[in-house]
Order: sequence, then C-alpha cells, then structure tokens
Amino acid sequence: MVQYGKTIGVRRIFPLAILLCLASCGGPLGKPINAKMSDLMPLAVGSEWKYSQKGGTSRQPDRSRRVVSKTTFNGKPAFELEDKDEDGQNSARYIYRLNDDGLFLHQFDGYMRKDAENREIQAPLKSGSSWQVEIPVFSGGHAGKEQWNYSIRGMEKVTVPAGTFQAVRIDCVNSFLDEASQLFYRRAWYAPKVGMIKLLMGNSPELKDSTMELKSYKLAN
Repeated sequence: MVQYGKTIGVRRIFPLAILLCLASCGGPLGKPINAKMSDLMPLAVGSEWKYSQKGGTSRQPDRSRRVVSKTTFNGKPAFELEDKDEDGQNSARYIYRLNDDGLFLHQFDGYMRKDAENREIQAPLKSGSSWQVEIPVFSGGHAGKEQWNYSIRGMEKVTVPAGTFQAVRIDCVNSFLDEASQLFYRRAWYAPKVGMIKLLMGNSPELKDSTMELKSYKLAN
C-alpha cells in the first residue's frame, strides 16, 4: 500500500551490509513457504481492508483499501483498487495484477510511467529469496528511476487489531537513482487468505515513521 510519490531518494550504491541482509537474513535460504501466491492478495471486486495508521507516535485517520473493478493492464487481466483515508484527505488508485510470476502493482497519478509495474511479491515463495525492480517515474518535473530491493524473510506470527496471523514478511529498501539522499525502508506482512495485515515504513532501519495495521477485512467471492 505504499504511495510511491512519497518515497525518499537514496544512493545508487547500497551499503554492502544492507545487500547481504536482503539476500540472506530471515530464515533458511531457499526454504519454500507453504502459501499460494493468490492467497496473499485475494483479489475480487468488493473485497475491502481497513487499517489503523500512525505517523511516528501520532494517531492518523484510519485507511481503507477496496477492490472496485476488474480491468486490464498492458493487455493482461488486472484489478483496480481504491486506497483512501477515512477523512478523505489522502487517496490513491492502484492496479494490481496477479499471476504465477508474482504480484505486480501500478499507481495512477502520473508518478509511475503509464506502462510501468512494481513486482511487490515474487514467485516462487521462498525464505531468503530476493529481487530488484527499477521503475521509470516522474518527480519534481523530471523523469528518473526508482530502485526497489526486496527480500522474503519467511513466515512470522503477527498480531494486529484484526487478530493473530501467520504471515509472510517481505522487506524492501528503496532508492531514487538520480539523487543522492537517504534510504527508505519498507516492511510488509501478508497473511494467506487475508492479504496485507501490517506495513512499516521509515527513513531508517527502525521503521518508526509510519505504521499500518489491519483492523477488519471483508473478502468477496
């Protein structure tokens, strides 16, 4: 549920320790995860997820995400999702596409190039597996590229307001390749047959800048 336009630029060359962690931290390397890709993001028109939000220690309006329609992207079947705060101040629309290769996301709003996708989850699901995505974007009036370095850390027990779940943890370090700035970190947990249950984001590995936790969900058939 990351909003791409709000990410922060980072250096082109990642520190060696970060790359090693992305490749090897969190569970035996290559151990298969007993979960279907389609279960980690159950996509059906009418499905809805509601989240509590905190910015640092400050409570923010709850946020909801809803599958509003079927669509196509680059000629392939996909789903359109609406993502918004309950107070109506912040909203975004996404296209999600799911297949045997993983879960792919495109954001409307002109930030990502119109044919660009971010692979948020890669198949097959294995602890310790990692992948890198470069996305053409538009920011500050000029074109550039974002780089996303993902790693699957394995299954973890996670408690959120909606309950306690076994969930796949996926870590990410984001960079804006055309600028030298600080790193941006993201950590998400996906529970089978539920969807994303928790998201942490921040400008440091402590991930204290933003927290979202699942409060309730409704899955359509």
